[in-house]
Amino acid sequence: MDSFPLGRCSVKNSSGTKIQCNRWAILICSHCNQGVCLEHHDIHKHEVQIRTHQLNNRINDLRQILHTLTYQQMIDNFQEKIDQWSKICKNKIDVKHAQMSAQLSNEIKQINIDQFRSIQLNNIEQYIGQPLTDLLHLPNNIQIKHIETLEQQLEQIQQTIKDIFSCLQITDDGHLKVDQSTILINNFSTLSSLHKYSLTDCPGAMAGSPLHHDYLLIFQSEPHFSLVFIENNKHITRTPIDYFVNDICWSQTTQVFLIATEYYLYEFYPLNNRLSQPYGNSKSSRILWSLACHLTDLYIIHKPDMIMYQRDLKKPFEKKREWLKNDIMCENGDQFIGSIRIDEQRQILALSIKQYDNRWRIDLFSIVLMQRLYCGSSFGVSIDINPFYCTITPLLNHHNQWLVQYSTNETNQCVILNEKAQECLESLHKTFGDSCVSRATVYNWFAEFSRGRDHFEDEPRAGRPRTAVAPENIEAVRELVNIDPHITCQQIEDTLQIGSALTEIILHDYLGLKKVTCRWVPHSLSEAQKQDRVDYCLQMLEEFDGGKSKRVYDIITGDESWFYYYDPKTKRQSQVWVASNDPHPTKVRRQRSVGKHMFAIFFMKSSFNTIIRLENGKTVTAKWYANECLTQVLKQVEKHRCLNGLLIHHDNAPAHRVALTMEYLDTQHVKLMGHPAYSPDLTPCDSWLFPKIK
Repeated sequence: MDSFPLGRCSVKNSSGTKIQCNRWAILICSHCNQGVCLEHHDIHKHEVQIRTHQLNNRINDLRQILHTLTYQQMIDNFQEKIDQWSKICKNKIDVKHAQMSAQLSNEIKQINIDQFRSIQLNNIEQYIGQPLTDLLHLPNNIQIKHIETLEQQLEQIQQTIKDIFSCLQITDDGHLKVDQSTILINNFSTLSSLHKYSLTDCPGAMAGSPLHHDYLLIFQSEPHFSLVFIENNKHITRTPIDYFVNDICWSQTTQVFLIATEYYLYEFYPLNNRLSQPYGNSKSSRILWSLACHLTDLYIIHKPDMIMYQRDLKKPFEKKREWLKNDIMCENGDQFIGSIRIDEQRQILALSIKQYDNRWRIDLFSIVLMQRLYCGSSFGVSIDINPFYCTITPLLNHHNQWLVQYSTNETNQCVILNEKAQECLESLHKTFGDSCVSRATVYNWFAEFSRGRDHFEDEPRAGRPRTAVAPENIEAVRELVNIDPHITCQQIEDTLQIGSALTEIILHDYLGLKKVTCRWVPHSLSEAQKQDRVDYCLQMLEEFDGGKSKRVYDIITGDESWFYYYDPKTKRQSQVWVASNDPHPTKVRRQRSVGKHMFAIFFMKSSFNTIIRLENGKTVTAKWYANECLTQVLKQVEKHRCLNGLLIHHDNAPAHRVALTMEYLDTQHVKLMGHPAYSPDLTPCDSWLFPKIK
């Protein structure tokens, strides 16, 4: 059995871990409320004194900072931060400026100024200078329309020269970019007629490369089979070929011309004017009739069964897919295919198809899915003489237009076909029947493609414009809220006949309103009581110099409150963090425990004073408050200071303001601070201490 009732010393270190001490505890340490030996009690006392002095020094330093705090100090502090930010921004701008200056010389070299100057000077001389000289030689024959034509030509060249200075652009992220489209327009803004052929002397198959290559390859059958190659409209070479050429196409991927004869495929290399060895088999029963290229794929039409093959250019014309006649010729009586062409920009394949009445039509297919997009209307004259051929070419500068050249034994004609919306709708109905899309959809997409659109994806949008909210709706919602602040969104929607989304936008974005729950207050104060609160607060601020006066250390405050054994957590206290895919946690609803105790707690600004427990079965009366509670409180105060000048602050509970309590305070020379009626928020215990303890 231990000799001392407190047992062994239970001292703990600064981290709260118990230290093994074999000495007997002889007293309760006032600093840690544990039984300790005399040596550890002195150590604790010394540690508390050191920490108290350190805390006091920190408080004095903080007071000094606050006493000397001025607007100018804040301005100087933030001005220093602004200056640092300015230096960082200037450095970034200087670095970006140096990078763009270095980039400028590289980007500007992409523009061929010499070529541009030569083209424009030639345009001025050919289309303005020389015609004007010819007119001046015959002054009596000059007409106003001649002058207007020359003026229009001059304005066009002036605009071209002006545009050259806008071809270099600065992007939003600070990069220089040359507008290639502007340069292309400048270089080819004026097109001249270089060669003219009458249709009666029209050459055979032909194909051309894009503008930046400027190649043209033509097959001529007289006086002998040959390929006429034209480069830059002036270098003409002739290459003999052994067979009659049915069709020619240009491959942008391999940069060669592909030539289809009756049984063989040839490649013509424009860089060295060389014709390759033939690919094919002369014993084949199928004739190579027409061909077209798209990326690395070659599409070929074979006669007489009208089968279309897709072959790979990278693997010596290896076959990838094939389509039979019924797959690509949809109407009864379709005889054969005149030619095949591809609009690579829109990824559309076109076939010219000869019908049973010897008239022609143009059908369009999607290259990706090889699905018919358009079944054209018939054109040409229905005659008994069989048409010889019908070739088609997409017009790159005119969306939805195709140049068609067809001939018979007696005549040759050229027409431009435009893909009309009504014809598209009719052909879609013929092809798809009841599953065809609606008329509005056909007309809408036809208009989009006519404006130059070449894809089906949605365009980026900024969302619904806020201007759709009518001002009269905003004012109507404002008036409803002013009349009834408790009105619900559903009631607003029903009253004004507007949607829920529009109601939310008006309330939150335009009126800046949010719905909150009213805060519960213990009492509804009268105007006189509200004024008393204001006067009391002003009086306290003046008496204690806004909290700077040392008189605040003379105030002791306290109050009584019930403390339950168990008080359930509030909704906010029960909140926990969970992942987005985790289930929400649950907790059992619990009520306050039945067991409880009443405590009176008093404290001062400098330190805690005391806690007094009310015995079970008793109530707070004037006798208990004056003779027991206040007596213990004042005795605890007297241990540190005298009672003269002491101020006590408590609320207006009956036990606090009766005569017995007032007389006891007078005999102890303790002054009572006033307290406005129904103001628990002005008592430190009710508004600060008790909520934190509970």
